[in-house]
Amino acid sequence: MRISVHKDDPGYRPIDELRSYEIYLDGVQQRDVLTADEDEGFVLRYRRGRDEKLVVFDDLLQEERVEGVVLVETASIIVSSDTNTNRGNITVSVGTTVVPSKTLTSVWLGVEDMDEGEGV
Repeated sequence: MRISVHKDDPGYRPIDELRSYEIYLDGVQQRDVLTADEDEGFVLRYRRGRDEKLVVFDDLLQEERVEGVVLVETASIIVSSDTNTNRGNITVSVGTTVVPSKTLTSVWLGVEDMDEGEGV
């Protein structure tokens, strides 16, 4: 399977659909993924520096292609309602990480911390 955020890519999926996938490279869950291809065995993702910040050069996020065994899985998303109040709070759990539902896009793309980064 191939999935991508790039509209001109053959694996393009709308961002709402991409929220339902988890990407693994050599058994390690990935973040900041732009394209993942199980058959070709690569992940295109945003590059992070040693400080774990996204790497920016000339005001552009830097990308890297990493090769290995790629697994694209459907994410286990659990939605529950807070029954103790009338507010109907929604909690979304992806794996073991609980995040507010409005940040699901940034979980997949990892763009919540786009600070100037160091090189790798």
